[in-house]
Amino acid sequence: MFGFGKRYAPRVHGAALDALRRTAGALEGAGFGPFEETGENFEYAPGQGGAHSLRLTWEQKKKFMGGVYRTVLEAEFDSDVPVRAPLVLHYGGALFKGAPEFKNKKQDAAEGAHDVLADLLNQNKELVDLLFLQDIEKMTLEPGAKDGTVRMRLAPVGGSFVWMLMPPMKYAVKLPAKHGAAMVETVNVLARLLGHGAAVRDDRTK
Repeated sequence: MFGFGKRYAPRVHGAALDALRRTAGALEGAGFGPFEETGENFEYAPGQGGAHSLRLTWEQKKKFMGGVYRTVLEAEFDSDVPVRAPLVLHYGGALFKGAPEFKNKKQDAAEGAHDVLADLLNQNKELVDLLFLQDIEKMTLEPGAKDGTVRMRLAPVGGSFVWMLMPPMKYAVKLPAKHGAAMVETVNVLARLLGHGAAVRDDRTK
């Protein structure tokens, strides 16, 4: 069993990398432009969509007798609005209705606290409408590598790669073209919002 798994793993990894490469190409055509393959990451030119770094990568999630390679789009922006704590997108999708909403990960709802950056994002109809168009497994905004920057991590459902050992099977979940276009525009909108967020500063950011 384990010997078979070791022989199967390189083929799975190679197929998953091919799937990620196809997703990178789809985002290239949707507006990010040419990318450079660096190891197992796909880097787009700085400045694309207003982000000063932009790449497609993956997270590996092991499951019993299988696993998932989850595609993740990472972007880093200059921001006029400080990040008090990581923000997490809460959205159940069309099945559970409700609007997409960012919440401060450390926020205590019982205190009625608000996060300036969360308010800025949640009140922007253009961004909320874009999130409605996507199947998002997970999305976060957190402090970037340098002061005055914000890092976005967006994991769509499409673009992931799933494999099982028993019965042996593997398949890629295609990223729909309209979802890829919405991901590109999400980066554009976030860049504009974060770069022009000085108007929403108040005492809560100090």
